[in-house]
Amino acid sequence: MIPSENYINKKKIFIFDLDGVLINSKKNMENSWLVVRKKFLIKKTFKDYEKFIGLKFLEILQKLKIKKDTKKIEKEYKLQSIKNINLITLKPNAKIFLNYLRKKGKKIALLTSKDTTRTKILLKKFNLRFDKICTPNKFFPGKPNPRQINSIIKRFKIDRKNAVYIGDMKSDLLTSKNGKIDFIFVSTGFTRDMNCKYKIRNFSDIIY
Repeated sequence: MIPSENYINKKKIFIFDLDGVLINSKKNMENSWLVVRKKFLIKKTFKDYEKFIGLKFLEILQKLKIKKDTKKIEKEYKLQSIKNINLITLKPNAKIFLNYLRKKGKKIALLTSKDTTRTKILLKKFNLRFDKICTPNKFFPGKPNPRQINSIIKRFKIDRKNAVYIGDMKSDLLTSKNGKIDFIFVSTGFTRDMNCKYKIRNFSDIIY
């Protein structure tokens, strides 16, 4: 079901995932993974890697049972990701939807598994602004841990029933469930279908 305008009006804060929701980053990820595969002789393909997008990079390596040179692999992957940032594009109507929410007086937050450095580079590249930005760190574990959701709720003193998380992966859905807030699934990201109450293909589904 596509969220109605009445549903949107009732919410006070909209929390967004980044990859697959606001930006198209698959080509960048695939290219970066190809480089580390060759350099570190990794057998796992990008299709293997893609299943776990949404988790922190080192957690993905753990899921893939890659135990050797993990810090070096992470460093190289991030280096390649920044080097080929031109392969990342903004999703259709993403900025329009953010402005649409701002005009309605809504708070906007970003909750991503991408590290702080690359997140800031991308936000600057696409001129995207948020009231709060959450990236994983030693104090705030990544998804699906709800601590980031809790910090956003506390920061803006908003009831959980008035918050919604917009994502495209199972890890996003679990994060919203663990944080006890609503979830809107974007079906044009890294996961094509999930059993969710609210679904959209594009932000134009809501604003037009």
